[in-house]
Amino acid sequence: MSHKVYDGHGRWRNKHVTFHMSEEEAEELNRAVAVSGLTKQDYLISRVLERDITVIPNSRVYKLLLEQMQSVVSELKDAIENNKDIDPYLKETAYLMVDTLNQMKGISKNE
Repeated sequence: MSHKVYDGHGRWRNKHVTFHMSEEEAEELNRAVAVSGLTKQDYLISRVLERDITVIPNSRVYKLLLEQMQSVVSELKDAIENNKDIDPYLKETAYLMVDTLNQMKGISKNE
């Protein structure tokens, strides 16, 4: 019998939840997870249960944000140079990164 693995709060997480996503949705999810600095599991649980996601600034989160920004800027440049419409998922990612950076600086969404 395998031993039980508990999370940081003493809970035994033994329930599996699976669902299907399009390639674009999966890409958007991966970007949001990377920007948040959380694991995909923690990110999804927080979002599904409508909990606030607090990004704790550290060097890992900074590096992930920088990588995502470089990717978004590259895709935006490509869209602009080729007169293509900007992908709505890309726009969402850009807004998410701006919100995350503002939270790290202590600026609210309304400012």
